[in-house]
Amino acid sequence: MPIHACTLVSRSASAVLQHIENLAGRFTRHTLLFALSPNVAATELSSIVSNVTALSNNSVGCLAAPTHGPDLITCSLAFFDADSCIPFRSTIAGTPIPQVGRWHSFRKKDELSDSLENVDWEDVWSRRTSTVPLPDQLQGVDPAGINAVVYFTDSSPQGLTTSLSQLSNAARLGLIATSTPFITGRPFTMLHNKDIYDSGAVGLALINRPRLTSTLDFLGLSALSEPMTVTQSEGNLVNTLDGRNPTQLLLDALKKKGMDVATSRWFKDEEQFYVVHGKRAYTITAGDPSRGTISLSGEDGPGVGTKVQFYARQKAHVHEIPDPSSSITFLVSEENKAVYQGDSGSGFVAASENGFVYGDHSICKVPGGVARLSF
Repeated sequence: MPIHACTLVSRSASAVLQHIENLAGRFTRHTLLFALSPNVAATELSSIVSNVTALSNNSVGCLAAPTHGPDLITCSLAFFDADSCIPFRSTIAGTPIPQVGRWHSFRKKDELSDSLENVDWEDVWSRRTSTVPLPDQLQGVDPAGINAVVYFTDSSPQGLTTSLSQLSNAARLGLIATSTPFITGRPFTMLHNKDIYDSGAVGLALINRPRLTSTLDFLGLSALSEPMTVTQSEGNLVNTLDGRNPTQLLLDALKKKGMDVATSRWFKDEEQFYVVHGKRAYTITAGDPSRGTISLSGEDGPGVGTKVQFYARQKAHVHEIPDPSSSITFLVSEENKAVYQGDSGSGFVAASENGFVYGDHSICKVPGGVARLSF
C-alpha cells in the first residue's frame, strides 16, 4: 500500500498549500501520484502545482475535477516506495475524436472500388490484431511481476489499454484527465516530474504487490427490467431484445415502475437510462417506439447473445462511496456538482467529467461510476 495517502478538500488554496508544506522533505525519495482540481486562481494553481511536484524527485499526476463541488479544491496525494513502482509515460496513439464540421471529400464510386481492390486485407487485419508494445519504461519488466497499473490519460486511451491488456495479471485503472483548454490552454494537463503533457498518458506500474484487488460499481443506478438477450445489434445500435422491440420494452418497464415518461422527453437527459451488461453501462441516447431500435453512447454496444438489463439513474445524486482508505478511487463527476461527500481518510480519491477506464473496458462516463484499487 502507499507509504502515505490523503485527499485534501478545502475552500482555501492557502490551506492546501499549508498541508503540502507540512509534507515537504518527508517523502522526497518516494514516488508520488497526485491529482489536483484547477478550480482556483491561476497564480494559486501554479503555486500548488510547483509545491506538489517539489515533494518528490519522481512524480506523475494530472489536473482532475473537484470531488466535493465547484467551491471546494481537491488535492489527492499518494506516495509509494520507489522500489515498488515504475513511473511511465505513454505516447501510444488511440482513436481520434471525430471533428464536427470538418469538410470531407468523396471519391467517385469507381475510384473507391479500384482502391478497395488494391487493399491487402491480410496486412490490415494483422495490424489491427497485432500486439501493441508496452510503454518504453515497462518494456523488459517481467509482466508477471506487475500487479497493477494506475494512469492518467487523454480522451483517446484505446492504444494504451490495448497495450496494457498484455498484463493479464494486473489490475488496470485509468482516469481521463479533466478538460483544461480554458485553464491552462491545453486540452488536458498531465505531469511527469517537471514535464507537462496535453496528450498521451502518464502513470505508475505497481510491482511485487500480489494482494491488490480492483472493483467497479455504479452507484445510484436501479434496475428497471429483468435480464434480456440481445438478438439483433449493429455497432452501437440494439435492434431487438428477446426478439422484441427494445424501445417498447423500455417503455413497458418504465410504466411498471410508475415512470410513464414520453419518449420526446426522456432522451433530452442522456444520463437517465442505461443498458447494463455485467460491468459495462451504456447510456441510451435515442429510441423510436415505431422502429424499435435504441442508440447507445460510444462506437459499439453489447453483441448478439449478450445478457443486458435496463437501468435508471437518480438525478442530482451525491454518492456516499464505501470507506476509501487504503485505496485509489476514481469517480465520474458532473459539471458544477459534488459527486462525493464524506472524509476520504487515508485514501486517494480523484474524479473527472471525462470518465475513467477500468481494465480492458471502454471509457465509463456514467455518473455514479466508481473504480477502485484496494491495497
